Amino acid sequence: QEVFDFSEISNILLFSSLNFDASIFAISLAFQTGSTLYLAEKEELIGDALVSYLNENKINWVLFPPSIMGGVSSNNIKTLDTLVVGGEACSQEFAKEWSKGRTLINAYGPTEATVWATSANIQGDVLPPIGKPVANTQCYILDKHLNPQPIGVPGELHVGGAGLARGYLNREGLTEEKFIPNPFDGGVGSRLYKTGDLARYL
Repeated sequence: QEVFDFSEISNILLFSSLNFDASIFAISLAFQTGSTLYLAEKEELIGDALVSYLNENKINWVLFPPSIMGGVSSNNIKTLDTLVVGGEACSQEFAKEWSKGRTLINAYGPTEATVWATSANIQGDVLPPIGKPVANTQCYILDKHLNPQPIGVPGELHVGGAGLARGYLNREGLTEEKFIPNPFDGGVGSRLYKTGDLARYL
């Protein structure tokens, strides 16, 4: 609700499989906004067929990886008001092309954080950052001793908050390795997820 203008959302394309965590976001967004959720056939989700599907169904909100639109001109899609990209790095070239005349949001989040951990509204004038934590989420960039890294120094991104998973089913060892006690919660007993991803504060 803090990221989007709900008044502009009417037709949402569910791009990902129902077995992928990103589907939860599109489905819940449709419920929250009273929008129509479109489920396309697999062959309608690539190349020119995707462009036609978006235009014919007046899709104005979609979430997918940037590479899906590789080679497609943003001028060919008339109704798309909001494009959310995630799942892979968003290049500055992509951002410059696809932020014209629409809202472009770069979203980051491992499945263990329940879809998104951060988001950034991007314009294409700089290399797209992953943004700031979404509501009820905390992010820390830490060294191997779990000390916060200073601005500009890379470290491992750790995610905590209300959306954090409880662990891996029937994999206690991996759960203990990746879900660690949160040293910054003042003794509340919360946990952080070690993403394995490197990041740095801007």
